[in-house]
Amino acid sequence: MQIITTTQLRTNTKQLTQSLNRGETIKLIHHSKIIGNITPLVYSPISDSKKTKVLFSKAIKNAQKIFSETSKFLPKNNEGLMKNYYNLLLKKHGKNIS
Repeated sequence: MQIITTTQLRTNTKQLTQSLNRGETIKLIHHSKIIGNITPLVYSPISDSKKTKVLFSKAIKNAQKIFSETSKFLPKNNEGLMKNYYNLLLKKHGKNIS
């Protein structure tokens, strides 16, 4: 696909993306005039993978930090959790809980 009209932009998007993935440049036509070129982005998969590795390692470190801080506030077992829940119910509704 080397030439595409503005109407075909809407209808043939799958073919357009396939052409761009192959590295083809496409001319855009509107009212029988070439108004522009659609060119694929040039990127290096190696540099992208390095960037994603760095981002993932930072995200994992942040997640570990957050989980280690929040674990201090959580009860160690289910009994402590139920005791806290029961105490909150007592405070909210009084002693007459069935």
